[in-house]
Amino acid sequence: MDPTKGYLKALSAALAKGDATEHTHRPALKTFIESLGKGIIATNEPRRIACGAPDYIITKGPVPLGYIEAKDIGEALDKAEKSDQMHRYRGSLGNIKVRYSEPTDGVPGRVWINTDQCFEGVAPEVWDFHVGGYQVAQKWLKDRKGRVLNHDDLNHYRKIIPALAETLRLMAEVDEAIEAGGGWPLK
Repeated sequence: MDPTKGYLKALSAALAKGDATEHTHRPALKTFIESLGKGIIATNEPRRIACGAPDYIITKGPVPLGYIEAKDIGEALDKAEKSDQMHRYRGSLGNIKVRYSEPTDGVPGRVWINTDQCFEGVAPEVWDFHVGGYQVAQKWLKDRKGRVLNHDDLNHYRKIIPALAETLRLMAEVDEAIEAGGGWPLK
């Protein structure tokens, strides 16, 4: 089963019982995150760090890829982002991905650059897109960690995100055409 469909099915099943909380959904989120790439580990409730205790640390081998702060389905993202907790995380962790866990909201996440700057509308598939071992959307920001981005930087990133989304769309279209044509020709 497609990992996204499996994740949404698990969320729907938990919600249907009527007694789910943020913590109810965490095993499904862990499974989903770890399905996104070989060697990716999503540690739920990792050891506390100086700025607090983000809900997850995502690692590949010994390398931390990022942090996730999960919020309950239906919790307003704007409210969560204004909290002291998120202010500490953005100031200390650099790039942190914030998303609703709502399966039907269709709202792509926000990527925080520093305490005050973020990009909205970064879809998970764009954020996680790899070219080889290179995660384009993440790498560009990691190279600027700790900086306040200027107008040109912000405009440049606003061009990168739709370009990556279009690349993913075209790749899917090519894959469909290849599949419709009977797969790759054998030599």
